[in-house]
Amino acid sequence: MVSEVKVYSDVEKTKEVVNDVNLGVVKAGETTTKNLFLENKIKFPINYELKLTGTDVALTKFAGRIEPGSTEEIDILFSPELTTMQPITAQLEMKIDYIIT
Repeated sequence: MVSEVKVYSDVEKTKEVVNDVNLGVVKAGETTTKNLFLENKIKFPINYELKLTGTDVALTKFAGRIEPGSTEEIDILFSPELTTMQPITAQLEMKIDYIIT
């Protein structure tokens, strides 16, 4: 992820996401939601766009604006069609634009 935006797996912002997010065990036909928190670490507002690629995963929010020092919550939904004992991988990409006024 970009250094201007930090990604956390908890609202208290103590668990920074660096590479992986563990969604735990999810049975086929069930859905689990993982909350992620994006924090703007610079002094300018930013617009962001997210793209999630992978099997059986979806985002609840694809774009937004984060004011300086503020945090935005996004959710990743995971709904496997088949039960598997293998890790499922997905890739989250983030594009940001600075808003300098």
